[in-house]
Amino acid sequence: MEAKKILFIGVGNNSRADDALGWALAETFANSTAFTIELRYQLQIEDALLVSEYEQVIIADATEIAYPAGYAFYRCKPTRTEAFTTH
Repeated sequence: MEAKKILFIGVGNNSRADDALGWALAETFANSTAFTIELRYQLQIEDALLVSEYEQVIIADATEIAYPAGYAFYRCKPTRTEAFTTH
C-alpha cells in the first residue's frame, strides 16, 4: 500500500515574533520523512494547486484564540465571505 502524501504548511513570518508560530512548528518536522514541508507568509490562491496534489494537508498558523490544550486541530470548511482583504 502506498504511503499517504501529507503536506505541512507553516504560515507566518519568522521576522515577526508574534507571527512565527507556523514556521517554528514546521522547523520541528524538518528532518521528518512523514511530511512535505512548505513555508508561507500567507496562503494565496496559487497554493490551491499545490494543496490539490496531496491526500492530507496540515496548515499551522498562529491565532489569538486561547485553546485549553494550547492548540487545536480542525477541518477547514469553505465559507463565503466578501472582504477587501484576506490577510
